[in-house]
Amino acid sequence: MSKFHVFLHVSNCRLTPSYMVVIFFYCTLMSRIGDGPLWDSKIKLEQERCQKSWWTNLLYVNNYVKTEHMCMFQSWYLAADYHLFIIAPLIIYPLWRWSKAGKAILGISTFTSVIIPMIITFKDKLDPTFMIFAPEVSDLNDNFYFKTAYTKTHMRAGSYFFGLFFGYLLHKLQTKGLKIPNYVLWFGWFLSATCGIISMYSVGIFYYPNREYNAFEAAVYASLHRVAWCISIGWIMIACITKNAPLVNRFLSWKPFIPLSRLTYCAYLTNGFVEIYSAGSIRQGIYMSKHQMGRQSLSHIVLTFSLAFVICILFESPIHGLEKILLKKGKL
Repeated sequence: MSKFHVFLHVSNCRLTPSYMVVIFFYCTLMSRIGDGPLWDSKIKLEQERCQKSWWTNLLYVNNYVKTEHMCMFQSWYLAADYHLFIIAPLIIYPLWRWSKAGKAILGISTFTSVIIPMIITFKDKLDPTFMIFAPEVSDLNDNFYFKTAYTKTHMRAGSYFFGLFFGYLLHKLQTKGLKIPNYVLWFGWFLSATCGIISMYSVGIFYYPNREYNAFEAAVYASLHRVAWCISIGWIMIACITKNAPLVNRFLSWKPFIPLSRLTYCAYLTNGFVEIYSAGSIRQGIYMSKHQMGRQSLSHIVLTFSLAFVICILFESPIHGLEKILLKKGKL
């Protein structure tokens, strides 16, 4: 078995068992654990979709195949991430083996991944991003933008390639022992803060009442807002790892975050259920004040990580333990 096949097999073993358990729950038991006025339109509908398309999730093609019946609305991310995970060695290996060719491949890939969302958004006159209006988020699988653009790997590749770029830049800084000059540090923090703020808040202009749609503006935002976010996060990563941001690094390395970080994948798998169960079982209208929103968000976080702990202990951790044993032996 080649190293690449081993690489894919190990990654699949890490993701799939817990994923499979949650999908099985969606397909079988989920509709039996509660009720409510919206139960059929939320929980039972989700179960029916999973029964029709569960196999696309396990093959990691659910963001392209049977998207009208997507099981677990958040699962598109796993498919997109897995596709890019497979593509990554085609860029990393040339970077390691043939530096100039690898840089060219990375540059072309990154540029292409930024241009594609711009072209598609402009050509199809799509929204600049997924717009959070009540009619559009009541059922994500019925949302045109969600099905045709938001979940697609080719619309999401830019962030991944920028991650490869910053990883390569960090590798060069560390291997060559280069020290980042003070003026670069100041400029980096300024750029990071500016890009982070712009990427987070510039979407507000598209929510203005009675604002006319402009395909060019939407296309520019669709392609560049993730670029700005990647620059912001990429700089924070480089500054922390190169020990140029002691306060930020100390906070991000805070020990209580460690057990929570081990639960993030299972929390990702279980959070969708917490949200649709809450929507399906609700029995009265709620005035969503800031206090109510904060209280409900906190309770959902606690419930999500509690369920994640159960899934992690029963399924994910044993698989990780088996993976470590196999990797130590160097054979599969």
